[in-house]
Amino acid sequence: MSDDFLKFTYKLMTLLLFGACSLLPQEDLQSTKHPPDQIKTSLDKLTPNHLDPTQKKLCLKRNTRACNKLARELEEHDDERAKKFYSISCNLNNAYGCYKTGYLVGKKGRLKLARSYFAKACRLENAHACFEIATKREQEADLSAALHLYRKACQKKSTDACKRLGLYFFSNKKDEKAIVFFKKACVLEDDAGCFNLGIIYNDRHDEQQAMTYFSTACELGSLKGCLNSSSLYSIKNKLHKSYDELKRAKNLGFTDWQDIENDPSFTNLKRYRKFQLLKTPSLRQ
Repeated sequence: MSDDFLKFTYKLMTLLLFGACSLLPQEDLQSTKHPPDQIKTSLDKLTPNHLDPTQKKLCLKRNTRACNKLARELEEHDDERAKKFYSISCNLNNAYGCYKTGYLVGKKGRLKLARSYFAKACRLENAHACFEIATKREQEADLSAALHLYRKACQKKSTDACKRLGLYFFSNKKDEKAIVFFKKACVLEDDAGCFNLGIIYNDRHDEQQAMTYFSTACELGSLKGCLNSSSLYSIKNKLHKSYDELKRAKNLGFTDWQDIENDPSFTNLKRYRKFQLLKTPSLRQ
């Protein structure tokens, strides 16, 4: 290996470690390596004394989890130093390190460089990074690439990506495909995914499925899910269940009782002996 090549390699690593990340093209993001002595130089300059010395030693030994932990501690007070540790982790092919580097670079307005880090993180199977790239592709009207990346992110359990696919297929009147992706989001405990399933099944007049998914959304913190499930249970004359769902809505901040009074779907519930208690803030349920 030539001396010129070695000088170039160490110069490139020095640029990365001490703040010239914007000079790195995407291919360098994929290939740059950090020998232990170079990482040690970075640790000495980047880490305040209060950081865990054990994590410093582990990071020095190319432990990306330790590097990320140091970065998270620094991120609360010093984005620039945190970014350096995340970038070390990224160059050791840690997907989370690449994603967080991209995120922090993007906060500074360096969007092109951020996108390069997101692209690498996505190649390393980071769901959040794939979602970021997919969103950008969609904005650029590259729908085919966007859908591919949304699918990849959804497979890696990005609820945002699953919902985005569900909304896309729903808006294009492909309800069966929309259901597949909303269910993925709902299984991942996303209240909006469950709520959207309730909407689709209610439109199909499948009240049982609609109640199930509205109720699940309610359990996950969706106020509208609670109101919709309460309404359907009232119509079915399942008053105890309707009452419980409306009580949850109240606990989530619902106060528009006049709307309930004017809604005919709550007619049965309004006859329920406990209903008036819900409207009385001073009484405990």
